[in-house]
Amino acid sequence: MDLTLTLSKIEKLERKLTSINGEQASQHSEIRSDIITESQSLMRKLNPQIIEKKTEPKQPLDREESSKPDTMLPQDVLNSIENEQLPVLSDDKRADAIEGFDKLPQQIKDMMARSVGMEEGSNATAVVERLMDENRLYEGEDDEKFNMIAKADDFEEIFVDMEMAEVNAFVRNLLPEVTRKEGVKEEYIEEFCSNVLGKDVFNPTGKPENVPGGFIIRGEGKVKPIDGKDYGDLLIDALDKKMAKTSLVGKIQAYYILDPTPASGEEIMNEEDEQPLILVTNADISPTTNALINVGLPTLVPGIQFGLSGSITPIKSSPKNIKALFDFSIAGPLFGMLASVILLYNGLELTAFMDLEAREQLPSIPVETLRISALGGGAIEYLLGDGILNSPNPAADLIKLHPYAIAGFGGLVTNALSLLPIGNTDGGRIAVAFFGRSFARVAQGFFILSLAFAGLFGADQTNVLLCYAIFTQFWQKEPEVPCRNEVDELDAVRGFIAIATSVVVFLILTPMN
Repeated sequence: MDLTLTLSKIEKLERKLTSINGEQASQHSEIRSDIITESQSLMRKLNPQIIEKKTEPKQPLDREESSKPDTMLPQDVLNSIENEQLPVLSDDKRADAIEGFDKLPQQIKDMMARSVGMEEGSNATAVVERLMDENRLYEGEDDEKFNMIAKADDFEEIFVDMEMAEVNAFVRNLLPEVTRKEGVKEEYIEEFCSNVLGKDVFNPTGKPENVPGGFIIRGEGKVKPIDGKDYGDLLIDALDKKMAKTSLVGKIQAYYILDPTPASGEEIMNEEDEQPLILVTNADISPTTNALINVGLPTLVPGIQFGLSGSITPIKSSPKNIKALFDFSIAGPLFGMLASVILLYNGLELTAFMDLEAREQLPSIPVETLRISALGGGAIEYLLGDGILNSPNPAADLIKLHPYAIAGFGGLVTNALSLLPIGNTDGGRIAVAFFGRSFARVAQGFFILSLAFAGLFGADQTNVLLCYAIFTQFWQKEPEVPCRNEVDELDAVRGFIAIATSVVVFLILTPMN
């Protein structure tokens, strides 16, 4: 427990450290030194205790020179080592050292392994033996602990590794696996930067940064804006035209997206917005042509009450922009809900005007099922009689309905489910288009918790919402494929349609009182 807690504190300090770099490194050198000193104190609480030698300062994370040494060791410890008063770890404690090494966090083990020329620290015996051969393990203050001498360069590698792990995990949560099958070859990215980017299209402000599946390039767009056209579309068109003149066609694909990496502490404090950049991946996803989106075979979603809770159609090509993604995602459910309302109304009207003998031949449906929708149930009570769904035992009581009404009611619920902002369903895609890729993940997490809460605490008696949430989390949790342009926002009309649709979905999926 102590190891885990200490490492989590180091990670927090590391985030502070990595946010104090770049052009402001010289302004924050004293703060940076204090953070590393505090990190050193936490590191010495790990088992084994890690002690650093005074070495020449390493370049900070931004690779600019630092004006102050990174760390200061306790002078009494340094004097003990230099005067050989601290005894070297004996051979009979080798097994204890190996056991203690195995208990360390993986990042610390890898750092210690690299300090003796090994790639990673999975082989505890080999690492400890090399450290002992180099006389870098010393007796601790008691029989259960020992000290190690580590270089400052090795220690700072922990910060770099943690930063890269955080970035990689963040990118994986935002971009689908299909964009991360293989990394882009360096010769491709070099040719892209040399022959495609430039002052007339997109001017880079730094070197390409490696992320899972490709590279991100920060910079500033230089394409001339045109009234009535989204700037991101103009930029992508310009990149494609220049790429068509190179050997990169069919090898890589460029996207104009918001920064997928986590914000630094300084960006959060200054409340800075996500900055647009170029993402370059392998051409695993074909671009959309002629305003059409290529799709695959639909995935059927099983359901308890109706057999099916809808279907999810996978996207096989990158939409041109988020407007195209929004239009594709909302068109099917809106048309389905409209058709369901027509079926429901006609079915209820036919049911209402049937004679009793004909009505007895109609299929039955439990009252409890019809009460899962306030909008659908309200329509039934309006046309068939107020209070017809009020029952002391809704799970057992049945009501006769025309097949059109049952089909319409089921279609209303299933189409509303597909518009919930979870997974890569139609609703999840609309959330990406409306909120942006980063905040859409937050919205999806909120709705998943809401559906689980409703199912576990009685608000969803039929468990329709809970079953749908479980299915999407296990089989539809992969992020949606990126659009070529994800920077330009939806227009006001589409925004209004999204809000109005969300209100209708809420009314449909809210159970009757």
